[in-house]
Amino acid sequence: MKRNFIIFYFLCFMLCGCSGEPESSKKDLIVYTDYTEKWRIQWEIPPSIKKEYCEAIYLKNNETGSSKRISTYDYNTSAVFSVDGTLIAYLSGNYELKIYNIKKGSTKTYNTDETWRLALGWLPDNKSVVYSTDNQIVIHNILDDSKKSFPIKGAEDVSPSPDGRFLSYWRREGKDENDADGWIFYLLNLSDGTTVSFGKKNDGRGVVGKGHWKSDSTRFLIMIFEVDKNNDRSDIKYRWFDLDLEELEFPDSNPMVVQQWRFPWNSEMNFGITINLNLEK
Repeated sequence: MKRNFIIFYFLCFMLCGCSGEPESSKKDLIVYTDYTEKWRIQWEIPPSIKKEYCEAIYLKNNETGSSKRISTYDYNTSAVFSVDGTLIAYLSGNYELKIYNIKKGSTKTYNTDETWRLALGWLPDNKSVVYSTDNQIVIHNILDDSKKSFPIKGAEDVSPSPDGRFLSYWRREGKDENDADGWIFYLLNLSDGTTVSFGKKNDGRGVVGKGHWKSDSTRFLIMIFEVDKNNDRSDIKYRWFDLDLEELEFPDSNPMVVQQWRFPWNSEMNFGITINLNLEK
């Protein structure tokens, strides 16, 4: 009788409570950054103490409204979910990549070797994180700690396509870093390393910011603007672009895009509310 009860209990567990999906797959989750001020010792001659802004990464369950801090207060930024929602990657401290395991509540640290440029994203294989440094774009395999790099300097706001085939970014190629007429947008093919670009120096146009992808990876939104000879910007707007970086139609009033700081990230979000939602506590 006891044996039959155990078998019955096991079958109920398998049918009702064990779907084989990660715990987070049934939740609406976001990661966000909270800021505070912190006194730091500046190891200089003579030493001094200065107040600086520090950031902590929080995990929020939008269904329950509960939040949990998953990092210390430090220089933390760019937190994003893996495709299965079990891991969170973010950049921290002295050029480190950190991976937080949601189920275990533990964090593993990887050295990125160089100064990172405040952006990263997951590829859909659930093991590869893409980020940029001053001198290259890196695909970092967190299972074996191996790296594949592309010798592209100064790539900013790297953003992988949801299917993992492409990476969008922009670079400052003008006479100085503030010369907006020299801000050029690129799309990198991650399989063969080829690129296409939008814009060129002294064409009276500029591009800035992250590419915001559609879930089918066929197009993305980017910000473009006009630039005059005084480096003043005007006619600032978002436009859809395709994989050849050809301009498409203007977005409608509620464009839907993927954001990796929300899980599941195949559920597109209204682009107009993504910033506000990400800052909610």
